[in-house]
Amino acid sequence: MVDVGTISLHRGRANLVDLAGAYKVVIDRTVVSSILTRESKAFDVPPGRHFLHLRFLGLQSKEIEVLVSPGEEECFTCRTAWYGWPVLTPA
Repeated sequence: MVDVGTISLHRGRANLVDLAGAYKVVIDRTVVSSILTRESKAFDVPPGRHFLHLRFLGLQSKEIEVLVSPGEEECFTCRTAWYGWPVLTPA
């Protein structure tokens, strides 16, 4: 029996603003990792409701509420908007 779910992130090609470095990945208001350009990461989480956002250069993406089911994977793409703000979108 599977008792965890997964939140997966993929960060694609860099634009000019992205060249400044890594995004901090925040799940349930705790920094759990960082993600670089062209990198993918997966985070096992207990089933249920979780909150996900990114931090980059002192800016924060909109917080997304994610409902994770046991054995399921919720996938997101992260990027920087043209004005520098980090953005998360469902993949």
